[in-house]
Amino acid sequence: MSEFYVKKPKDFHIKVEVSTVFMEYEKKLLLLQRAPHKISPGSWAIPGGKLEKNETPLEGLMREVKEELQLSPSLKSIKHIKSLYVRHPLTDYRLHLFQWLLDSMPNITINPEEHQASLWQPIDQFGNVHLLEGQLEAFHFAYKNWS
Repeated sequence: MSEFYVKKPKDFHIKVEVSTVFMEYEKKLLLLQRAPHKISPGSWAIPGGKLEKNETPLEGLMREVKEELQLSPSLKSIKHIKSLYVRHPLTDYRLHLFQWLLDSMPNITINPEEHQASLWQPIDQFGNVHLLEGQLEAFHFAYKNWS
C-alpha cells in the first residue's frame, strides 16, 4: 500500500516522476482501463504516466494525453492541483496532479498498447470501480473539498 505525503519525507529518494490529469466533463471523470499486458491489467486509472528525461510535469502530461487519447489540450485549460510524494513498497516517486475542465465531450481514441476501454465515471462514484492502486488517494487529494 502506498503512502502519500504533501511534504517530502527525510529519507525519501525520488526514482521517477509521474503526471496525471483528472479530465472532468459534466461532473464525470475520465477513467482508462489498463491493457491486459500492463501492470495491474483491467484496473482503471486517470490519464497520465511517467515523465521522460528533462520534461517538466506539464510537458510530460501533455505528451501522455496525446499518446493515450490522441488529444492536445490547450495549456490554459490545464490546472495544476498539487504535487505529492508517494512511497510505494517498490519505489519512491513524485506525483503531479492536474485538472482539465472540459467544455464539451472530447473525441477520444484510446491507444490499445496502453488501455482497453474508457469510462466517464460520475465524481460521486469514483471509487466504485476497480481502481489502480493509489488512484483513490490521489482523487481525495484533488477533490478534497468536493461535495
